[in-house]
Amino acid sequence: MSGPLRHVCLFRLKRSLSAEETAELQRHAAAFLAADANIRAYRFGLNTSRKAGGFELVLYSEFTSAAALAAYVQTPQHEVLARYMDGFVDQTIVADVAMG
Repeated sequence: MSGPLRHVCLFRLKRSLSAEETAELQRHAAAFLAADANIRAYRFGLNTSRKAGGFELVLYSEFTSAAALAAYVQTPQHEVLARYMDGFVDQTIVADVAMG
């Protein structure tokens, strides 16, 4: 894949998120955007689709390229976020979609 890339993660949760956990996710999102110009969008939201299949939380992100996404996954900040989310995420589905 070359060119911009959408990276979408759907999360089935073990339990409902607290207001503090939701705020922490938003802090992580803002930090990723501030730290890397190759990240064009990065936000968490609730999946309101009637076909959500139990996947209540969504991460929507856009990267300038597949290489930028690969670099992001290797950052210590990504590892910190993944460990944090392990406390409330039961299952994850990931989709990477070329935007070109």
